[in-house]
Amino acid sequence: MRENLLLKNTRSIIRRLRWRRIVLVALGVWLIAEIILIFAIYIYGRTNDAQSSDVIILLGPPLERRVTHTLELWRHGFAPFILCTGGAYEHLPTLTQAQDCYDQLTAAGVPSHAVVLEDASLSTEENAIYAREIMNAHGWQTGILVSDATHLLRAQWLFSRYGMETFVSPVMFSDGYWQALGREVIAFHWQLVKDIFRLPITHISGV
Repeated sequence: MRENLLLKNTRSIIRRLRWRRIVLVALGVWLIAEIILIFAIYIYGRTNDAQSSDVIILLGPPLERRVTHTLELWRHGFAPFILCTGGAYEHLPTLTQAQDCYDQLTAAGVPSHAVVLEDASLSTEENAIYAREIMNAHGWQTGILVSDATHLLRAQWLFSRYGMETFVSPVMFSDGYWQALGREVIAFHWQLVKDIFRLPITHISGV
């Protein structure tokens, strides 16, 4: 009886140790993956491969730094057109990000015929979905993605998934950088979960 009890306890301890080892290994793998992802976002955000294209795609919201960077690319002749993306602001539903972008660009001297609006998207994935429709309609083959440095790895990945040839031109910034980086890590996790379970959702809280 005592030997059986001792054997049972030993087996129980071995099982607990085995599960603990599995959990620790899983946590280790997850931690390494997180470090690699953060490093990839950081490095990719410092890669500027802008080249002559059909259109410059400014991903919303049209923060001043993004608009300024887009203007520089346009003025240097990287593309004849600018595609402003983004649906309504959550705090201001009567104004879309695309319209806000348009207003800033035309006020800075860009002719209205050179600015095209995509004002329906509520997420980066929807940016890609609707931008593809507009690019196809105009016969555009290539585009330059403009957004904050932390955003471009995911943006490029999504635009590539939807069949577009795009180059990236990151906008560098310092205020709020680490918060933005954390947001992108969360967004990548959401995209992974969505893909694994094939969830037919293209936006959630502007991700």
